[in-house]
Amino acid sequence: ASSTLGKGGKCTAAELARLCFLTGAAALRMLVYTEDLGAELKRRKQAPKSAGECGGDSLEVDSLGVEDGAEAELEHDTRVQAVVDGEILGGLLGALEPVIVRIVADSEKTYQDPVLREAGSLALCQLMCVSSEKCEAHLPLLFTSLALEKHASVRGNMVVALGDLAFRWPNAVEPWSSQLYKPLRDESPLVRSQCLMVLTHLILNDMVKVKGQVAEMVQSLEDPHPQTADLARLFFQELAKRGNNPVYNLMPDIVSRLSADPNVSREAFRRVMPFLMGFVTKDKHSEALCEKLCYRFSACASLEQSQDVAFCLAQLPLNEKAMRKLDSLIKLFRMSLFDDDVYASFTSLVAKAKKFAKPEMKEAAAEFAKKIEAIHNGREGEEPDEAPGVEGEENAGETEDAENAGDSANGESDKATAAAAAAASDVDKENVGRAGRARRTTAAR
Repeated sequence: ASSTLGKGGKCTAAELARLCFLTGAAALRMLVYTEDLGAELKRRKQAPKSAGECGGDSLEVDSLGVEDGAEAELEHDTRVQAVVDGEILGGLLGALEPVIVRIVADSEKTYQDPVLREAGSLALCQLMCVSSEKCEAHLPLLFTSLALEKHASVRGNMVVALGDLAFRWPNAVEPWSSQLYKPLRDESPLVRSQCLMVLTHLILNDMVKVKGQVAEMVQSLEDPHPQTADLARLFFQELAKRGNNPVYNLMPDIVSRLSADPNVSREAFRRVMPFLMGFVTKDKHSEALCEKLCYRFSACASLEQSQDVAFCLAQLPLNEKAMRKLDSLIKLFRMSLFDDDVYASFTSLVAKAKKFAKPEMKEAAAEFAKKIEAIHNGREGEEPDEAPGVEGEENAGETEDAENAGDSANGESDKATAAAAAAASDVDKENVGRAGRARRTTAAR
């Protein structure tokens, strides 16, 4: 704090930090006072008037120009916000705003003192809480500073302040909601824990919509810091208690994002997914998720992603209807069944389905098991083998018929040979008789 800033060393880092702190604290104090006064004036206007309440107070209410009805209430809020924007940030505090912005931006790397940077970033966020226009104007600077900041304490303060801004001005922060998840991968355990706490507060209070970025929070289940991992588990347990079960709705996106993320190992993936799949308890959710995951096979860009989807399917509690649906959608994942890992996942699925199933369910599971086994072994489309006894009887019958046909043919051949031999013998006898008669005639002559 002994270093000096600016030309001539007129201001130390500590003094400038005090100025930033006072600026932000004064802005918030004035904001609270103005809003409390506006709420009190609204209460007095809405309360039944009596003769004793008239007088000086009525002059204050009338001075705001407030009328009865919903339009009057809206006009009252607009006037109060105009007072906040024009009076609080329009005077001395507004004049100090460029100084604070310069400290936070620090384009010349002049304001590197950690205490000064903490005070400057906090003061800027406090000014942004006062006015929505200031919030929208300085959000890009705040997120840029968060990404480039070297001090973990400053990043942690910025994360907490962003949570306050999202609660105060949700419409202004909503376009930047994807940036709120990035500190979850910060190198500092303190920043990761604070970011997870802020997001838990915002999501469970419906200040931030739950989207596909929640996959970043799933990775926090494997955080090396035990406190952060426990907080992530608590978040998903509380999220699953909601009526619409957001965990079920987000599951396909979570599977796709984690499977495609090179920073998520297969071991980590297979540790966190059974925990999340445990929140899918209703049969209708299980059936719908089974269908959605089957359609994810066509979007898999690698064999590893297909293996991950098959693993997730094996974690689902499937009923008979889900098994029939899985059988009808076999064409979507038949090309992946050649892989041993994918086939093992489906085999595990079938085994689990048979374990506590009714006879109808066992029959459906058995049929499905035969199909996937045939596809895995490359025998798809072949006719199933007949029973050995039937096959032996048929083969024996065919052999006997063939032997009978052969014997018949041999008999016919022997008859033909005998007839030919008899004909040849008759010809020989006739020839011999002719020769004898010829000799006797010659002798008589």
